[in-house]
Amino acid sequence: MNKILLVLFFLPGFLFSQENKTKTSDKPKVDSWSGSTYMINEEKIKGNISGKIKSLDDKNSLEFATITLLKSRSNKVIEGTITDSKGRFFFNDITIGDYNISIKYIGFKEKIISIKTSNKKPDIRLKEVLLEKDQELLSEVTIEEKKAIYETKIDKIVYNAENDLNETESDATDVLRKAPLLSVDLDGNVSLRGSRNIKFLVNGKASSFFSSDISSALQMIPADQIKTIEVITSPGAKYEGEGDAGIVNIITKK
Repeated sequence: MNKILLVLFFLPGFLFSQENKTKTSDKPKVDSWSGSTYMINEEKIKGNISGKIKSLDDKNSLEFATITLLKSRSNKVIEGTITDSKGRFFFNDITIGDYNISIKYIGFKEKIISIKTSNKKPDIRLKEVLLEKDQELLSEVTIEEKKAIYETKIDKIVYNAENDLNETESDATDVLRKAPLLSVDLDGNVSLRGSRNIKFLVNGKASSFFSSDISSALQMIPADQIKTIEVITSPGAKYEGEGDAGIVNIITKK
């Protein structure tokens, strides 16, 4: 009889404590150091990376310098671009993390800068990056006839991918990441100056290859079969009615 009375006495208290635990578990966690609440599955923050490239000797801005953004651990190419007439470059909507920035310019030594972006500091601005001239390269007697990696024409910018291919690039998606004015996100979606309304051509002709899933189609084109990428920003009458943002023409070796 005494045991039954004890159970009846403690049962209400036990049920009350369980109810409090359930309610507490539904509440957002509180940081014991700052007293602020936070969510476990916080959305990843994105930021911008920019900089300005100059010559160490005369401090002149370097136009058409090749800028490549790579993951620091895997060395995987995330995006690529070139500097403008004032030596500036920009990477937009970059997920926070550890990166390496590779800077190349003909006649100058390559420079690699390691950066880290975080929730508190998602944006990185490199005010002035100075490149040193490569004296060994300048003193070479043998001169090979080779196209520049980037060529600017009246209505387009040409990226000569075959002169810039490395083992980290496996398909067209990786190559487009290094093409100027283009951005490729982690899902393989390509945008030109922030717009995805792009018309894709292969050797100057429209292809049913890109009629459905563009990102999957790009992954099926081997990187080593791409000769050049043409980014046409001002389509003429020849391309009337095509993509509003511009045209990307993939020229293959075969």
